[in-house]
Amino acid sequence: MKWMRDMARWLLATMLLVFGLGAHAAGQNDYVLGAGDQIRIFVYQNQDLQLDARINESGTISYPLLGVVKLGGLAVSDAEKKIAAGLRDGNFLKQPQVSILVMDMKANMVSVLGQVNRPGRFALGAGAGG
Repeated sequence: MKWMRDMARWLLATMLLVFGLGAHAAGQNDYVLGAGDQIRIFVYQNQDLQLDARINESGTISYPLLGVVKLGGLAVSDAEKKIAAGLRDGNFLKQPQVSILVMDMKANMVSVLGQVNRPGRFALGAGAGG
């Protein structure tokens, strides 16, 4: 009977992991890009247009053929559409299929104001806390 209980726990843990990863991947299209995000851009059947880039403080990246593209403030799905439209409207590709993968999300920033020793904006790391 102990093996059945262990098997049930293992099965439950596996299901939670699979559904959790699926929810994360689905939610990535809703993620709003911002300064500091590391992204990887794929264009189907055009490996030359694959790019790893970090979004700079002004919310832009430099992309081949298009030059400077503002992606900051856009959801991932909207950024994909913007790059695809640029490639299509510039007559570089007829029907570009663009995918963006967020490799490293920007740190959550906090502002410290008032009568403090060091006012300013600071990255709030994952291990920060009490």
